Amino acid sequence: MEAKVHSLLEKHNLLSFEREVLDNLIPCLCLQLEKNKELPLGSSKMGGLPDLPKGCRIPLYNNLPLTSIHNIILKK
Repeated sequence: MEAKVHSLLEKHNLLSFEREVLDNLIPCLCLQLEKNKELPLGSSKMGGLPDLPKGCRIPLYNNLPLTSIHNIILKK
């Protein structure tokens, strides 16, 4: 990871900030989003209606269905 950061900072003439950048790195996930209208049940997705077990009702707020922020399957 540090080598990649070094390379990017060097490429953009920002090596003077290397120590500060490295000291402030935190682990994160990188998501690649793509549009797909037909997803199998239980797929990772951003937004839309939540995948719920059969017979479970979608929660409502002011008589409108709550949407899901994201559904991430971590075993992929």
